[in-house]
Amino acid sequence: MTLTGLDYTVFSAINDWHADPIDHLMEMISSRWTAIPFYLVLAGLLIRKFGIKIFWMLGAVVLLIFISDQLSVAVKFYVERLRPCHDPLLTSTIHLVNNHCGGEFGFYSSHASNTAALSMFVAHFIRSKNLWIFLSIWVFLVGYSRIYLGAHFPLDVLSGWIIGASIGWLLARLTDRFIHPQLKLQES
Repeated sequence: MTLTGLDYTVFSAINDWHADPIDHLMEMISSRWTAIPFYLVLAGLLIRKFGIKIFWMLGAVVLLIFISDQLSVAVKFYVERLRPCHDPLLTSTIHLVNNHCGGEFGFYSSHASNTAALSMFVAHFIRSKNLWIFLSIWVFLVGYSRIYLGAHFPLDVLSGWIIGASIGWLLARLTDRFIHPQLKLQES
């Protein structure tokens, strides 16, 4: 079996398993609006750690999300891999929730990239096993929901996780090097 064949098979297995309550749950998990309270909690954790100097860290988070999101959009239009819901081989069999599909191209998942980037960045600064577990579950559920909803193939999500986590790690390291020392100097 080829990698593309495996991608189609895993996608179909996840997308074919559906029920109304799960449809609504996956739609909610995938919604950017549902994540706002979660983002506020993460901001609160950063504020608790960095106090008034949080504006530097929040600036880094805004830059992080901008880079993660815009890079995924640029790659989508460069690679031009159709989303499953636009793929002619799948359109007759795919399960769409509320007939929502998204843009034409899906490689790689912005949702997966953004959640992985943010999680890696925050986990770097807030060292907590419980937070790490929670962030890992959140990243997984968001990625899984994108496959379940028919918006992405598994490799779109896996690639988004890898690229997003790499961006989050890199920006955390740059923040450690250039911004975080400045915060420590201002505290002295």
